[in-house]
Amino acid sequence: MEFHQTFTIGKRESTRFYFYQVLRARLVGSLGFGLVAALVFYLYASPYLSPVALGVTMVIVFFTMLAAISLGYWLAIGGKLKKAAAKNGFSAYDQEVLINGFGIRVKAAGRESKVGFDKLHAVRETGRDFYLYLSDQDAWILPKGQMAGGAADCAALRELFAKVIPSSRLHLKGGAH
Repeated sequence: MEFHQTFTIGKRESTRFYFYQVLRARLVGSLGFGLVAALVFYLYASPYLSPVALGVTMVIVFFTMLAAISLGYWLAIGGKLKKAAAKNGFSAYDQEVLINGFGIRVKAAGRESKVGFDKLHAVRETGRDFYLYLSDQDAWILPKGQMAGGAADCAALRELFAKVIPSSRLHLKGGAH
């Protein structure tokens, strides 16, 4: 199998990647803050509300805190990307990707990189993207919405990655893993 396509990586794709990175790193802490908010609400409101109203409101407080934290992360990432784009003079770039039996070759911003499957740190799939990690923090982004073959390309990539990447480094949403 060979997969060859050029993707445009812009602010939207970069924001999704960095947001995913933040959530991976800070999800437990964010859940903890949501739980603390719900418990603080319980301490202050328990004398005044019925158990059912208290439980429902605690759930609402928990999810409201998670939403506020997520919005803060999203806005911070967007601001950093906007500053980086202004500093570097571009906001999007083309990334040509070739994946075949020999590994992965990527051309972007006038540079070319080649990596064997054994050198990939991990492959992760989200609802909208594949991330081919070179290290724990750096990855090539393959936006599913830009794939010419759509769902068929996604299925073919899952199948290929399942054959060449050890399962411990493979985190796919689809069936093949």
